[in-house]
Amino acid sequence: MKPINLFAISVVVGLSVSTPIVSLSLGEFLDQVASNNLQIQTAQKSISAARQRIKSTELITMPKLSTSYGFITEDKISNYSRFMGNKSSMHLAEATIQKQFDNGLMMSVGYKVDSYDYPQMTPQPMAYADAIPYVELNYPLMRNATGRSTRAINSGIEENILASIKLNEFAVDTCLVSAEMAYWRLALAKDSVQIADEAVARARKMVDWAQNRQSLQLGNTSELLQVQSLLKLRELEYRQALDDEASATRALNQFRTTAVQTAPDRLDSISDTDLTQRRPRAMVTRKDVIATQHLVRAIKANGSVDSDALEPALNILGRLSLNQNGAGVSDAISRTLATDHWGTFIGVQFTGAFDFNSTLIQDLKQGISANITAAESDLQTKKVAARDQWTELTSRLSDTQDRINTIQRIEAVQLNRWRAEMDLHRRGRSILIQVLNAEQDYANARLMHLRARGEILTILAQLKLYEGDR
Repeated sequence: MKPINLFAISVVVGLSVSTPIVSLSLGEFLDQVASNNLQIQTAQKSISAARQRIKSTELITMPKLSTSYGFITEDKISNYSRFMGNKSSMHLAEATIQKQFDNGLMMSVGYKVDSYDYPQMTPQPMAYADAIPYVELNYPLMRNATGRSTRAINSGIEENILASIKLNEFAVDTCLVSAEMAYWRLALAKDSVQIADEAVARARKMVDWAQNRQSLQLGNTSELLQVQSLLKLRELEYRQALDDEASATRALNQFRTTAVQTAPDRLDSISDTDLTQRRPRAMVTRKDVIATQHLVRAIKANGSVDSDALEPALNILGRLSLNQNGAGVSDAISRTLATDHWGTFIGVQFTGAFDFNSTLIQDLKQGISANITAAESDLQTKKVAARDQWTELTSRLSDTQDRINTIQRIEAVQLNRWRAEMDLHRRGRSILIQVLNAEQDYANARLMHLRARGEILTILAQLKLYEGDR
């Protein structure tokens, strides 16, 4: 029987049960967030609905059909009762297509069919019908002159919808920026775990070294207790780093709306050289500011409509009709297009409010103007705040990029210092407290380096809100 190669079996078994390394790039993560995040899905549905609703502006100028029918019976005494009788009945039917134009003109094209029956008329009953096609025009000279209110209503509707779209787009961008910050938070948490793990390894190395010195009667119990205390502290920091990584993992998974609590093993890494060379793009107006611009335009449009409604109305009216009748409805309809009986009407209509309180309309106009002024002031405030935030972010980015180069040099110096102090202590030319201080300074330098990287990555993510469409 051939001998069993236990090593080969252990390798095969180990490979079969080993967990594959899970990598997650920033692009893959943001794609998952865009596809699965409930907040983004809700905002995108709102955007889609708003883009459908923007077509509602066409309703005002869209032709409208109206129809009516009525049946009337009367039994009354009148001056004509001697030959018309007291009873009568009427059927009234009408269909109208009405069109509002952008210039304010209202045009109606209609067809009216009325039938009348007088059964008690003397010397014999009478019944007849009218068939009247007509065109009516109504043009404003004061209120809604040149169609300003019609256009303002459309503009108000459209601007409100565009504001809703931009606000929801900004909500999507904000969510993606927050998700990117969560991604880099986890990446830095993993780096922090590695730093803490290396610090534990250094502390254990120092404990082993102190124990060895004590066994050779070259050290004392105090030194051993000091390095053992350092090891306990580093192990506590390591556990804290693991807790921070778990918290960052939960935050990351919340953005992609997943119940998975495990962290990906490998995330993207950006070198210090790349981080220090990143430059912000030219500032683009942030989408929430654009939304406010649309809201201001909507408030102005609505204010124009409200102000125009306070003005008196002076309209020119016109009507042209073909008036035909016949013994019955069919007979009247058959003569519809005959041009022997025209009907025309030209008139003027005035409508105005009795402003017994002479200041009421003026107060209302001042209120409309104040509302517009407040909206413009709010817009200006948001523009200034957004510009100041962008300036602050770019300034911090530049400062941190300059600082990280110095931190790199400090980190290298502290590492060399710790190694030198360890070497001196081995040769009895340094005391333990100097070794411990050097190790602490090196650990602090590494954490300072990590925080600087995190600040740059966070700022670069936030600046994407000022870059327009992602």
